Amino acid sequence: MRHTEEARPDWPVGPYLRAARLAAGLDFEKAGEAADVSHTTIRQVERGWVIRKGVKVPIATTKSTVEAIAKAVGADQAEAVRLLGLTDARAARPRRRGSAVPPDVLAEIPDHVLIAELARRLDTRRATDQS
Repeated sequence: MRHTEEARPDWPVGPYLRAARLAAGLDFEKAGEAADVSHTTIRQVERGWVIRKGVKVPIATTKSTVEAIAKAVGADQAEAVRLLGLTDARAARPRRRGSAVPPDVLAEIPDHVLIAELARRLDTRRATDQS
């Protein structure tokens, strides 16, 4: 992985899925096709980050996305979900948009990164509201 593609240290599901993808001989595009997600989603789930305006922001993903990727790359789906940190109770509970980052992870993100992300979201919302 390039420097910008290093996996988050608190994101064990990423290296697990990456190892399975590489063992299956799949590149991002082929894995994405098999999982019915974009190659960008595969890359982001493996890293645990999304890059927005040059800033690393922890991704939000779903149990079904991780299961689809695991199945596509030949990894154990239950193990991938376990590594994701979802229990049945957490997975079944509906989430509000933007609430997928656990508070302990948020606490580790520098304030300037959080402020930049908030500003980006406000700008996006304002642009949408003005349309």
